[in-house]
Amino acid sequence: MTNRKDLLDEALLRPRRLEVHIEINLPDENGRLQILQIHTNKMKESSFLSPDVNLQELGCVVLLTGNPYKHIYQRAMHLVEQVKVSRGSPLVTCLLEGPAGSAKSAVAATVGIDSDFAYVKVISAETMIGFSESSNCARICKVFEDAYKSQLAS
Repeated sequence: MTNRKDLLDEALLRPRRLEVHIEINLPDENGRLQILQIHTNKMKESSFLSPDVNLQELGCVVLLTGNPYKHIYQRAMHLVEQVKVSRGSPLVTCLLEGPAGSAKSAVAATVGIDSDFAYVKVISAETMIGFSESSNCARICKVFEDAYKSQLAS
């Protein structure tokens, strides 16, 4: 079950499969209040919700973000720092997931450049189109082998 049309299998969206598609926009102040009441109901019943929490006031708030990539970049750079100071395995994996055109490759490339590592390789789906699964696995393994070799060389 999902409320995001982009997550549905394309086969379901073909004619005569799902006849009605309803788009529900972001909630208004009243809708946000109802959502907060639903999600805090059990907390309130169990006395886990502080009496000074004002759901009406929270329902009025609309969070606006400045740079939507800043937090992602900072988290990724934190992973870079973990690798640099690691006494164990200097390996951290990070998956940037999102719709096409949402700057995943740009964020990965920026983090790679800013990391000051000797070897950085960004692997994206676009570079793997048209190859078999075994070929793609071999290409990914080669990237890790090259990274390991570059680490030994430095």
